[in-house]
Amino acid sequence: MVNNAPAWSKNNWEYIYVYSVSGYPVLSVWGGWLAQYGLLLVAIPLVYLGRQVKSIISFKKELKLNNVQNNRSIALYVFLTDAFEIFLVMFFALAFLVFSWSEYYILVSLFFYIVGIKLLQKTIKKEML
Repeated sequence: MVNNAPAWSKNNWEYIYVYSVSGYPVLSVWGGWLAQYGLLLVAIPLVYLGRQVKSIISFKKELKLNNVQNNRSIALYVFLTDAFEIFLVMFFALAFLVFSWSEYYILVSLFFYIVGIKLLQKTIKKEML
C-alpha cells in the first residue's frame, strides 16, 4: 500500500485496483536509482565511471601527443574507447526514460568495456617500453 501518496490521487479506479496493490511505477531510471539507493550509493559508481572516463581520455591524449605508431593494439584501443564513450552517452540519456538497467546485456557491456580498455592500456604500455 502506498501510504505517502497525496489524498487527491487516491480517489480513482486506477489507484484503488492497481497502485494500492503494487505501488507507483518507477518512471525514470535516474529517479529510481535515487529513490531506491540514495544519493551516496548512486554517487559512488558515478564517481568511479567518471574516473575511468578521465583515465581513458588522458591515455588517448598521451598516445596522440607521443605520435605512437599505429598498430593493432592502439587501433583496437581507440575503437573500444570511442564505443565506450558512445555507450555511456546513450546509457545516461536513456536513463531519463524507463528501461531495465540491470539486464545482463547492459551490465556485461559496461564491464566488458572497462576491463577490455584496462587490458589494452597495459598491453600498449608494455609495447611502448
